[in-house]
Amino acid sequence: MNKIKVAIIDDDTGWIKEMVKILNREKDIIVVGTAFTKDDAIRLVKNIDVDVLLMDINLSGNKCDGITATLEINKIKEVKTIMLTSLTDENVIINSFTAGAKNYISKLEYHRIPECIRSLFANKTPLDVLLEDYSRMKEEEQLKDLTCSEREVYNLIANGCTRKEIQGKLVKSENTIKNQLKNIFKKLKVNSSKEAVCKVKGKGTKDIEL
Repeated sequence: MNKIKVAIIDDDTGWIKEMVKILNREKDIIVVGTAFTKDDAIRLVKNIDVDVLLMDINLSGNKCDGITATLEINKIKEVKTIMLTSLTDENVIINSFTAGAKNYISKLEYHRIPECIRSLFANKTPLDVLLEDYSRMKEEEQLKDLTCSEREVYNLIANGCTRKEIQGKLVKSENTIKNQLKNIFKKLKVNSSKEAVCKVKGKGTKDIEL
């Protein structure tokens, strides 16, 4: 079986090392090269055959250097590029696609990167998938101040569970669930479960039933 040839461009050597391990464990993916700067990335692509690039947006402390690298690489030859970052700035996303990137994923979702590589390699990356990834990152941004236990409660709320059901599933007292909900509402600056889910998902209250 011909493997999908991947190159990783990132200035975090530790992250690259772990990502190489993860990807090389996949039966249909192999890492054929790595680079740490924009210039190294351009040289790498000139000298090796690569199917998919994993490109970090910020390289060597230079904000959005990965976008510049993607633009210059695509002038040399067309390479399918996935942008990697923890940023959720709309302008960064737009500029990434304008430069020639084909997909965009948070580095926090590293476990989804193999799936993302396969999808892009097979040309199965419609706009709605990209928007879904972006929506997921925006949700994570909204929930970042919640503790692990509060996140558990929120996830059950989002799945339509009542307070009684949450209490039963998590085996916690009514007062504990009540206090955790109070903390969730305070952190999200809302007044109810429905408002919490609507705010995180970026939808109106009429769009969600709880």
